[in-house]
Amino acid sequence: MKKTFSALLAAALTLSLAACGGKPATSSTPEPAKSQPSQSQPADASIEEWRAEQKIVVNGNTYQFLAKALFSEEGDPLAVRLDSDVLLADTAVILGTSDYGGMFNGQEMTIPSHNIVLDLNGHTLTAEKGCAVFEVQADYTLTVVDNSEAKTGKLSADGEAVIVEEGGTYIPLEG
Repeated sequence: MKKTFSALLAAALTLSLAACGGKPATSSTPEPAKSQPSQSQPADASIEEWRAEQKIVVNGNTYQFLAKALFSEEGDPLAVRLDSDVLLADTAVILGTSDYGGMFNGQEMTIPSHNIVLDLNGHTLTAEKGCAVFEVQADYTLTVVDNSEAKTGKLSADGEAVIVEEGGTYIPLEG
């Protein structure tokens, strides 16, 4: 059971997680990752090389994927800090519970921490085209801050960066 859970989690985290085009995660099916560069990605780097440079720090541990950090760590609140620009592939990160469009063979996955504080730390967290960055479900709170001196951090999406379901709370970055 533990090996199955680990394998499913690894597969899903490689793709990131769910809510694109304003659709809830439970009804969207992730598409294969696209290889188009974002505005903050160096033009000469492949998407895989660029993602290898992504750094998300939680409880002193460094992760390459935001979703993996959120599934792996616990705290209340859970403080997450970006140490590089981060690009989400094809999906948003769901704060709550979802089967992520069937990615877990019908099994639901849950982010354990209900209060997430995301420090952009002067970096940009970019959603794939047509996707939100986060979906915040009931009983979850997302607070976005930028503790960098320059205050240049931002969430970037071509639509709504954060989708909040009834009962969820989003405290946006000021300014």
